[in-house]
Amino acid sequence: MPDCSTWECINSLASLLSAFGILLISGLALWLSWKDRLILIESNFDYGLIPGENANVLNREVYILSFTNIGHRTAIVTNYEWKIRCFPKIWKFYRCITFPYLEPSLKYLTPKFPLELTTGKEGHIFHKSTFFEELKDKENHLYSSSKYLALYRIFTFKLVIKTTVGKTINVKIPFRVRKHIWNKYKKIT
Repeated sequence: MPDCSTWECINSLASLLSAFGILLISGLALWLSWKDRLILIESNFDYGLIPGENANVLNREVYILSFTNIGHRTAIVTNYEWKIRCFPKIWKFYRCITFPYLEPSLKYLTPKFPLELTTGKEGHIFHKSTFFEELKDKENHLYSSSKYLALYRIFTFKLVIKTTVGKTINVKIPFRVRKHIWNKYKKIT
């Protein structure tokens, strides 16, 4: 930079600082407006106990798919699907949609789809503990006749929640749930 007095140096940088500030503020405003439009759903798959015939005793084991809207935008859940890896083509998935509200013993606990979730609202889908054993097409689902294929499928399957805007949300499945399903499979074979 050639010799300049203090004010000349500041004036030469003023337009650059002004442009940088405008870009920074515009980017922040765009990010804030975009952030409120996101559909944010937290979901997990677990197992637990619910009351059976006696409402005071927790004695009925079920699998629970829980999801909560943690965003500002209302989310409408349309369905969920099981994604089970095909073998030997591990990049392909066998997709399966189940309807747990058709189960007579759990139909009053499980909501029907589509399910509208406003901020902070949650939904729960219940499957009975013998769900995987009683599937008609269990050879293509988790409980295959081959022990090694069943092990592979149980520890690699995914659950995905679908929304009306086409967004898919991956469900968190803890390792202890996969281990629980595997131990139940070992008991029946």
